[in-house]
Amino acid sequence: GFGESAVSLREVYLNGNKIQKLPSGVWEESNEDGMNGWLGSIKKLNLAHNAIGAEANENDEANVIDKANVLPKDFLERFGMPNPATGECNKAEGIIVRLEGNPFAEFLKKKWIDDKRKNELEEEEVKRKKESEA
Repeated sequence: GFGESAVSLREVYLNGNKIQKLPSGVWEESNEDGMNGWLGSIKKLNLAHNAIGAEANENDEANVIDKANVLPKDFLERFGMPNPATGECNKAEGIIVRLEGNPFAEFLKKKWIDDKRKNELEEEEVKRKKESEA
């Protein structure tokens, strides 16, 4: 492990590797003693373009979207889910966490785009019906 030195890390770049799963129990900002947790001082955490979520079956939507299956609970509590459009987690103010390019984030993005496209098509259909009735 990184031990005490990891507490003061402000930027960590782990992008472009083959990381498939994030460890749990290391993402808290501070521990129960009030001491900084592992990566307690982090401001930038780049996990983009790894393999996070690759083990989830893309055809099993419930499995992929089940946060506990892909991102550890303590990670989600601190950083939140990735924004489907950008792949960034924005829950923690002043901290940038990048997850774009991971199978999990790309699945969320595809689902978001598909849902957006579906809503736009439905709105167009409603508009056409109103115009034809007028």
